[in-house]
Amino acid sequence: MSKTSERCEVCSKPPSTGYNYGAITCNACKMFFRRSMLKPFLPDCKSGRGNCKRKCAFCRFKQCIHAGMMLSPYTKTHNFQDNKLVLPLIIKSLVYMDDHRIRLFNNFLYEGDQLVSEMPDSLNFIRKPEDLKMSYREWGFMNIITVIDFLKKMHFFNDLHRDDVALIVNSKFVQLNIFSLAQDSFQSNNSCLVFPDGTEIPKTDVPGISEMFRRRAQCRLIDRLIQLKVTREECLLLTCVFLCHPDVTGLSETAKTEIATQQKYYTSALLHHCFLNYQNSGPSRFTDLLLLYQLIQNTYEDLSAHYQLRKFNNLEVYEKKIFTTEDNLCLN
Repeated sequence: MSKTSERCEVCSKPPSTGYNYGAITCNACKMFFRRSMLKPFLPDCKSGRGNCKRKCAFCRFKQCIHAGMMLSPYTKTHNFQDNKLVLPLIIKSLVYMDDHRIRLFNNFLYEGDQLVSEMPDSLNFIRKPEDLKMSYREWGFMNIITVIDFLKKMHFFNDLHRDDVALIVNSKFVQLNIFSLAQDSFQSNNSCLVFPDGTEIPKTDVPGISEMFRRRAQCRLIDRLIQLKVTREECLLLTCVFLCHPDVTGLSETAKTEIATQQKYYTSALLHHCFLNYQNSGPSRFTDLLLLYQLIQNTYEDLSAHYQLRKFNNLEVYEKKIFTTEDNLCLN
């Protein structure tokens, strides 16, 4: 292949040698990708964060996949069944991202006050004082902000206009915020929605709320996670599937195409994960997992009704901008 003047899409160094396995790369990255694909396992990230600037083998291979490299590029998608490295890479990358989200949620603060469309591409957090006691509203705000930060780091957003990214994130972050709270509560062996300090969600200060309604809002989603014994890996793959739901209005044609492609990609990854871990029960497991979205939506509706009752009873609500649109009030 003749050399081009374009930079390698993996390491950004010139010159590239043209298209190799579906992406414009230098010869070194081409050979690295080929060697990696022939190995029986994927190494862990050296830093444990999955975003090394001086690429370790894991992060370099991740960049190869994000650049579009695959052994059979003509299919335009990964054959998860024939490739034993790509699915572990996807899952490990998401786990590293989620570990970062949890660290931010538990140990940092965000002082900005913007709508999703006004937020910078990179959010700046400050370390929380060790003796700071967080209020209910502050926990709710930090959970939302750290989920938004997690979603904005999805690799496929790099190819979209920031207006499209804002539309996608804004349409899904409330539901995925609820899902992340349910995941965190479930992983901490709690049977209802709670913040890290044990504060139950929603608050108990609204008169007229029945215990049955509170338990439904608090526990319905987690009850199902417990019943299915949903793993963290499954929750993260589901987050990607739900994020890429093609029901967002106002997107450009480019964004619509990309989101549809990514939903097929992550849906295929989840299905393959189910087959690997549940064999003949894989299809039913896959269906049960997808049906969790309806429970997320039901929980969102319950928490929204709880917020409206707080307003009706003139109870205090949060004035941060992120809570001021009608769809984003359920954790106020």
